[in-house]
Amino acid sequence: MDVPDFETLKNKVVATGEFLRQQHADLSDKNYTQVKATQLGQMLKEILSFCGLTIEQGTVLTAIVRNGPWESEDRAAIAGAVSNAVANCGSSSVVRRPNQDVLTFAGFLSAKDMEVLNDKSASLHVKADQVATRLIRVQLWLASEQGYKEIVKVVMAAGLTLTSADEKYNFLLTLKKLVRSKSKTWSIWGLCL
Repeated sequence: MDVPDFETLKNKVVATGEFLRQQHADLSDKNYTQVKATQLGQMLKEILSFCGLTIEQGTVLTAIVRNGPWESEDRAAIAGAVSNAVANCGSSSVVRRPNQDVLTFAGFLSAKDMEVLNDKSASLHVKADQVATRLIRVQLWLASEQGYKEIVKVVMAAGLTLTSADEKYNFLLTLKKLVRSKSKTWSIWGLCL
Protein backbone atom coordinates (compact mmCIF):
# COMPACT_ATOMS: atom_id res chain seq x y z
CA MET A 1 0.00 0.00 0.00
CA ASP A 2 1.36 3.39 -0.97
CA VAL A 3 1.99 5.98 1.70
CA PRO A 4 -0.37 8.91 1.04
CA ASP A 5 1.10 12.33 0.47
CA PHE A 6 -0.31 15.52 1.92
CA GLU A 7 -2.23 16.44 -1.25
CA THR A 8 -4.06 13.11 -1.07
CA LEU A 9 -4.93 13.70 2.58
CA LYS A 10 -6.06 17.26 1.87
CA ASN A 11 -8.23 16.10 -1.03
CA LYS A 12 -9.82 13.44 1.17
CA VAL A 13 -10.71 16.04 3.81
CA VAL A 14 -12.23 18.33 1.16
CA ALA A 15 -14.09 15.42 -0.48
CA THR A 16 -15.44 14.22 2.87
CA GLY A 17 -16.85 17.67 3.62
CA GLU A 18 -18.46 17.88 0.18
CA PHE A 19 -19.85 14.35 0.51
CA LEU A 20 -21.46 15.24 3.82
CA ARG A 21 -22.98 18.44 2.39
CA GLN A 22 -24.59 16.44 -0.39
CA GLN A 23 -25.81 13.69 1.94
CA HIS A 24 -27.40 16.14 4.35
CA ALA A 25 -30.16 17.00 1.87
CA ASP A 26 -31.00 13.34 1.20
CA LEU A 27 -30.91 11.83 4.70
CA SER A 28 -32.95 12.20 7.86
CA ASP A 29 -31.20 13.93 10.75
CA LYS A 30 -30.64 10.63 12.55
CA ASN A 31 -29.12 8.93 9.50
CA TYR A 32 -27.06 12.00 8.64
CA THR A 33 -25.65 12.06 12.19
CA GLN A 34 -24.60 8.42 11.84
CA VAL A 35 -23.03 8.98 8.42
CA LYS A 36 -21.19 12.04 9.71
CA ALA A 37 -19.90 10.12 12.75
CA THR A 38 -18.62 7.34 10.49
CA GLN A 39 -16.90 9.81 8.18
CA LEU A 40 -15.43 11.69 11.15
CA GLY A 41 -13.97 8.48 12.56
CA GLN A 42 -12.45 7.59 9.20
CA MET A 43 -11.00 11.07 8.74
CA LEU A 44 -9.50 11.03 12.25
CA LYS A 45 -7.84 7.70 11.45
CA GLU A 46 -6.45 9.09 8.19
CA ILE A 47 -5.05 12.18 9.90
CA LEU A 48 -3.52 10.26 12.82
CA SER A 49 -1.89 7.73 10.50
CA PHE A 50 -0.32 10.45 8.33
CA CYS A 51 3.30 10.71 9.41
CA GLY A 52 5.28 13.81 8.57
CA LEU A 53 2.50 16.37 8.95
CA THR A 54 4.02 19.83 9.39
CA ILE A 55 2.48 22.73 11.27
CA GLU A 56 1.82 24.51 7.98
CA GLN A 57 -0.02 21.49 6.61
CA GLY A 58 -1.96 21.17 9.85
CA THR A 59 -3.04 24.80 9.51
CA VAL A 60 -4.28 24.12 5.97
CA LEU A 61 -6.29 21.10 7.17
CA THR A 62 -7.92 22.97 10.04
CA ALA A 63 -8.88 25.83 7.68
CA ILE A 64 -10.54 23.32 5.33
CA VAL A 65 -12.40 21.73 8.24
CA ARG A 66 -13.52 25.13 9.52
CA ASN A 67 -15.25 25.74 6.18
CA GLY A 68 -16.83 22.28 6.13
CA PRO A 69 -20.09 20.93 7.57
CA TRP A 70 -18.54 20.07 10.92
CA GLU A 71 -19.95 21.08 14.30
CA SER A 72 -17.73 22.55 17.02
CA GLU A 73 -17.26 19.15 18.76
CA ASP A 74 -16.22 17.59 15.45
CA ARG A 75 -13.79 20.42 14.73
CA ALA A 76 -12.30 20.02 18.22
CA ALA A 77 -11.74 16.29 17.63
CA ILE A 78 -10.17 16.96 14.23
CA ALA A 79 -7.97 19.72 15.69
CA GLY A 80 -6.80 17.28 18.37
CA ALA A 81 -5.96 14.67 15.73
CA VAL A 82 -4.07 17.23 13.65
CA SER A 83 -2.19 18.40 16.73
CA ASN A 84 -1.24 14.81 17.62
CA ALA A 85 -0.16 14.07 14.05
CA VAL A 86 2.06 17.16 14.02
CA ALA A 87 3.51 16.43 17.47
CA ASN A 88 4.09 12.70 17.01
CA CYS A 89 5.38 12.58 13.46
CA GLY A 90 6.03 16.21 12.67
CA SER A 91 9.09 17.87 11.31
CA SER A 92 11.44 16.77 14.08
CA SER A 93 14.44 14.81 12.91
CA VAL A 94 13.96 11.99 15.40
CA VAL A 95 10.65 10.17 15.31
CA ARG A 96 9.98 8.68 18.70
CA ARG A 97 7.79 5.64 19.05
CA PRO A 98 5.11 5.87 21.72
CA ASN A 99 5.59 3.94 24.95
CA GLN A 100 3.79 0.65 25.37
CA ASP A 101 1.32 0.32 28.24
CA VAL A 102 1.19 -2.87 30.27
CA LEU A 103 -1.99 -3.61 32.17
CA THR A 104 -0.79 -7.00 33.38
CA PHE A 105 2.35 -9.01 32.78
CA ALA A 106 1.56 -12.17 34.74
CA GLY A 107 0.18 -14.08 31.76
CA PHE A 108 3.43 -13.71 29.83
CA LEU A 109 5.73 -15.42 32.34
CA SER A 110 6.70 -18.97 31.38
CA ALA A 111 7.50 -21.88 33.70
CA LYS A 112 11.21 -21.33 32.94
CA ASP A 113 10.87 -17.66 33.92
CA MET A 114 9.25 -18.63 37.21
CA GLU A 115 11.98 -21.19 37.85
CA VAL A 116 14.74 -18.62 37.34
CA LEU A 117 12.94 -15.99 39.45
CA ASN A 118 12.56 -18.48 42.33
CA ASP A 119 16.16 -19.76 42.09
CA LYS A 120 17.97 -18.52 45.21
CA SER A 121 21.39 -19.17 43.65
CA ALA A 122 20.73 -16.99 40.57
CA SER A 123 21.98 -13.42 40.72
CA LEU A 124 19.72 -10.42 40.21
CA HIS A 125 21.43 -9.83 36.87
CA VAL A 126 20.52 -13.33 35.67
CA LYS A 127 16.94 -12.80 36.80
CA ALA A 128 16.78 -9.39 35.11
CA ASP A 129 18.19 -10.97 31.95
CA GLN A 130 15.47 -13.65 32.03
CA VAL A 131 12.73 -11.01 32.42
CA ALA A 132 14.29 -8.82 29.70
CA THR A 133 14.36 -11.79 27.33
CA ARG A 134 10.67 -12.43 28.03
CA LEU A 135 9.86 -8.75 27.39
CA ILE A 136 11.62 -8.89 24.03
CA ARG A 137 9.91 -12.15 23.10
CA VAL A 138 6.48 -10.63 23.69
CA GLN A 139 7.64 -7.51 21.79
CA LEU A 140 7.43 -5.25 24.82
CA TRP A 141 10.64 -3.31 24.33
CA LEU A 142 9.35 0.21 24.96
CA ALA A 143 7.30 -0.12 28.14
CA SER A 144 6.09 3.00 29.91
CA GLU A 145 7.18 3.78 33.47
CA GLN A 146 3.82 2.52 34.73
CA GLY A 147 4.40 -0.60 32.63
CA TYR A 148 7.76 -1.23 34.26
CA LYS A 149 6.13 -0.74 37.66
CA GLU A 150 3.61 -3.48 36.78
CA ILE A 151 6.36 -5.76 35.45
CA VAL A 152 8.45 -5.43 38.64
CA LYS A 153 5.35 -6.00 40.77
CA VAL A 154 4.50 -9.19 38.84
CA VAL A 155 8.03 -10.63 38.93
CA MET A 156 8.21 -9.94 42.67
CA ALA A 157 4.92 -11.80 43.13
CA ALA A 158 6.36 -14.62 40.99
CA GLY A 159 9.28 -15.12 43.36
CA LEU A 160 11.85 -12.37 42.86
CA THR A 161 13.02 -11.12 46.25
CA LEU A 162 13.82 -7.41 46.44
CA THR A 163 13.96 -6.25 50.03
CA SER A 164 14.90 -2.59 49.82
CA ALA A 165 13.96 0.35 47.65
CA ASP A 166 17.57 0.52 46.42
CA GLU A 167 17.42 -3.12 45.33
CA LYS A 168 14.18 -2.48 43.44
CA TYR A 169 15.63 0.59 41.76
CA ASN A 170 18.87 -1.18 40.79
CA PHE A 171 16.89 -4.14 39.42
CA LEU A 172 14.73 -1.74 37.40
CA LEU A 173 17.77 0.05 35.96
CA THR A 174 19.41 -3.28 35.06
CA LEU A 175 16.18 -4.52 33.47
CA LYS A 176 15.77 -1.36 31.36
CA LYS A 177 19.42 -1.50 30.28
CA LEU A 178 19.09 -5.16 29.26
CA VAL A 179 15.84 -4.56 27.37
CA ARG A 180 17.41 -1.64 25.51
CA SER A 181 20.49 -3.69 24.67
CA LYS A 182 18.54 -6.79 23.61
CA SER A 183 16.04 -4.83 21.52
CA LYS A 184 18.87 -3.21 19.55
CA THR A 185 20.71 -6.50 19.08
CA TRP A 186 17.62 -8.46 18.14
CA SER A 187 16.33 -5.81 15.75
CA ILE A 188 19.70 -5.77 13.96
CA TRP A 189 19.51 -9.50 13.37
CA GLY A 190 15.79 -9.40 12.64
CA LEU A 191 15.04 -12.01 15.24
CA CYS A 192 11.44 -12.48 16.20
CA LEU A 193 11.03 -15.13 18.87
